[in-house]
Amino acid sequence: MKLKPKEKTMTKFTFTFTDRASYKAYRTEWKQKYLALTNEIRCLKRQRSEDNRDASKSETTYGPKWSKLIETLNALSRSRKQATKLLEELAEAKIEANRQYNASKEQPMA
Repeated sequence: MKLKPKEKTMTKFTFTFTDRASYKAYRTEWKQKYLALTNEIRCLKRQRSEDNRDASKSETTYGPKWSKLIETLNALSRSRKQATKLLEELAEAKIEANRQYNASKEQPMA
């Protein structure tokens, strides 16, 4: 059985930039959001390691140490999905900025 290549589905985002300055402001805001999210992911990964260590020392397979590990894993998963969406948004923003730039070059000068 041959597998089909995974198709990339682009999520539609709404962009408010209309010129270079507003695009740069958008990129600065995006970088701040992404930096905060990556720092959160790093902290959650560290927490996951600690929780995993604590849970593996536990004598039972259920209990507060294991539920804490599960909560950390769920939070890490959510954060990673948010980071993926931010990267998809950036990719679309670049395409939109390029489209706007090319459209502005094609317009006749008055």
